[in-house]
Amino acid sequence: CPVLEFVAVFPPTGQRSVITVTSVIGHIFQLEFDGEHSSDLVDLYTAPVVKVFTDSARKARLAEHLTDLAKDSAQLCLWLDADREGENIGFEVIALCKEYFDETKIHRAIFSALTKDEVRASFQALGRPNADVARGVDTRQELDLRVGIAFSRLLTRHLR
Repeated sequence: CPVLEFVAVFPPTGQRSVITVTSVIGHIFQLEFDGEHSSDLVDLYTAPVVKVFTDSARKARLAEHLTDLAKDSAQLCLWLDADREGENIGFEVIALCKEYFDETKIHRAIFSALTKDEVRASFQALGRPNADVARGVDTRQELDLRVGIAFSRLLTRHLR
């Protein structure tokens, strides 16, 4: 992932700072069942699940990339889509970098367009990431996994 740097006053500190910018490639983690699970459809709803790196995040060595940048940074500012998925991806970044930033050093930009005025306004009005919104996406992902696998198995059994 590319890394860009520029100098600007960082609004939360009011100090002139080197701003380092990088990107992610969508979700960093995905849910999978943890180990073997029963072929009983009902068991799919209680089987343990675990978050693992997506193939794209693993190939891009995204965890190493983000933690290397975090080690040399004093603040973390998340600029992701202003929707539930963007909020969830932000918390995936936080999960990787949390040992380097306490809660007061993590910021969230909310913007709806990539225009000069919108980006400047967002930079001046940084907020905090919303864990409740991110957990909502986690819940939806878990339901998608459980219901999707159960439904696929049910169809497979029915169509044999």
